[in-house]
Amino acid sequence: VISAFASGAEQIPARLLMIGQGPDLASAQEEAKKARIEHRISWLGQLDDISALLASSDLFLLPSESESFGLAALEAMASGTAVARIAFERLSAGETSSLLEAAGGDASAVDAKLVAQEAEAGDALAKSLMDEVATNLGIGIVSLMHIFDPELIVIGGGMSQNLDMFLPEINREIQRHAMTHLKDRRPVVKSELGDDVSLLGAAALVFAEHNAG
Repeated sequence: VISAFASGAEQIPARLLMIGQGPDLASAQEEAKKARIEHRISWLGQLDDISALLASSDLFLLPSESESFGLAALEAMASGTAVARIAFERLSAGETSSLLEAAGGDASAVDAKLVAQEAEAGDALAKSLMDEVATNLGIGIVSLMHIFDPELIVIGGGMSQNLDMFLPEINREIQRHAMTHLKDRRPVVKSELGDDVSLLGAAALVFAEHNAG
């Protein structure tokens, strides 16, 4: 990554944002010093929410040998946080919507739940936001189908509360982009375990490992 950036930095006035605390951090920083580009790199460490950084970036690189699918990128484009971020950007750019009134005039107070509420009420901006996120989610799901060929894809978390609104567009993306033998599948379902799905899954894993031992 550092070497590739060094080559590109000779041609364009770019900056590199390095996120994470992996075992190669020290060697990457040393490589940057050798290439004399350390002033063009920001070492941001471990971050829980990178959606704003991704939104302002021109290129996202996932230098991972173990993560075959860019879940970080998908989360930035198809999560509840993404809905709120995109709504804030478009409202701040001057687009009119009932969202602003519903949020008490504060664009930063708009969240995914409010967007879904106004979309159901017919607000054009809210509906377009939901369609955009559903499209991104659909494309991500198609990628998962191609990589893992799952029988079922379970959607949990806050976004699952509005899955009925997303499903038509998700299914359209499956029709548009999935391999021929996958086009007729409708593998996406809402989690029946609610917001506790992660905790229950972790507990199930512990019990399974304990029983196996």
